[in-house]
Order: sequence, then structure tokens, then C-alpha cells
Amino acid sequence: MLPGVEDAILNRRALGWVMNRLWRGVASRYRVTVLTAREAVLAGSTTEQMAQDAAEALVALGRQPRITAGMGAGGLAALWMAARAPDLTGALVVLSTPLSARVPEPFVRFLDHLAHLLRDGQWPQAFEHACGVYLESDLRRRLSLVLRLLKRWGQPDDLQRAARILSAFRSHDGRPVLARVTVPVLAFGGGLDPMLPMTVPGSTPALNGTAVRPSRQVWLAGEHGAFLTFWQTVVAELNRFSAEYTATPEAVRP
Repeated sequence: MLPGVEDAILNRRALGWVMNRLWRGVASRYRVTVLTAREAVLAGSTTEQMAQDAAEALVALGRQPRITAGMGAGGLAALWMAARAPDLTGALVVLSTPLSARVPEPFVRFLDHLAHLLRDGQWPQAFEHACGVYLESDLRRRLSLVLRLLKRWGQPDDLQRAARILSAFRSHDGRPVLARVTVPVLAFGGGLDPMLPMTVPGSTPALNGTAVRPSRQVWLAGEHGAFLTFWQTVVAELNRFSAEYTATPEAVRP
């Protein structure tokens, strides 16, 4: 599992705690390995480099995943993995991830704003803004205690590293990836997501050849973080996808 913005706005301990709470519901069926960005994220780092780091980590750990899941912007690195190292990727699941060659402008503005706040040392504001985008109001109310604890204890040690992670996401260039993603892809999106408008790659001539075409696409009734609101639906669809596609891999080209 490759996290996205979560990797930038939370320290390792807080991120591990969040990922454990989120993914423990699937732990009875899967062994979940979370791979974050490298400790020393350099200026100019790319999602391609993140994918290479993840692939090397899997080799070092002796893991060959059945499924690679990318959360949000983390799915951009997962797409590179699928293109460059399909044997280390398995089937691919992406959650609110841009499937186009470039990150859409509204998503770029979101990442730029977070990076600006982090570079200025305004982590509490960055945390609040990210929560406002990923967590719908009812979910924020239900998680109010958890969010207060994370806001108190979750600040990353190196805010500049965090900003460089976001810069790598916003500068993603997926043009070399599109024709090379041949593993099965399950994509989740929010039908009301203002940063990733609902489209069906392949159905619109302007999109043909400019976006990865999923094997299955699930639109949820919500905005960018709809997959968190409808997590039970996500898990059920993931299990169904795994049963159908990972037993007999099927190449699916854009």
C-alpha cells in the first residue's frame, strides 16, 4: 500500500497508526505492507523515483504483492510501478488517483497550497486543510477526537521533506506510463470530487490515449475522500476484484 498526502502531513508513527486502523479490516485476508517515501526526499524527486524505491523495498523484503493499492496521490507512484515492474505490482487498486497523464489543475492547486503551508512551518493549517478535503463533514464529526490527537502528536519532523513529497506528486508526468499499464486496475473515485471530475476514459474521444483505462471503475457518492466515507464498499469491491483478477491475471490495455 502506497500512501499519498498522508505520507507528507503525518509523522511515521502517526501514519502507521492511521494505516493500521484503516486497513486492519482487510488484514484477515491480506498481509498489508505500507511503503512510504524514502527518508531523504531530495528536491526534484518524482513519482517514478518513488515507484523505483517501492520496488526495491519489495525485493529487499522478499515480497511479491497480490495487489498494490495507491491512496490518492500515492496511486501515481503505483501507476509507475505497474508500468515498470508489473511482476512486483500484481493487480492495481487506486483510490481517488488521477488516471490522466498529468495531474488535473484543481488537484495541483491543492498540493501546491499544502506545500506552501508546510514550507512556511504552518503544519496545523496544512493538516486542517487536508482533513477538510479528504474527510466529509459527518466523518470529521465522528473522528473529532482522533483528529485532535493527530493534530497534537502527528506533526512530521521535517516539514521540508513533506513539501518535497507533495511537489513530486504535483509534477507527475504519466505520459510514459499510459500504454504500459497492462495489469488489471480497479479505480475508485468520488462522483462529486471537484479535483478529479467524473469521466470514463475511452468513452470521450478527447480522453482516448491520454488516461489509464481501468478494468473496473467505481464511483462513490461523495467528494475526494469518498473512499473513506464508504470504506466498507471499498473493501467489498476490493475482495471481489481480487477474486476475479488475481487468480487468472488478465491484461487490460488503455
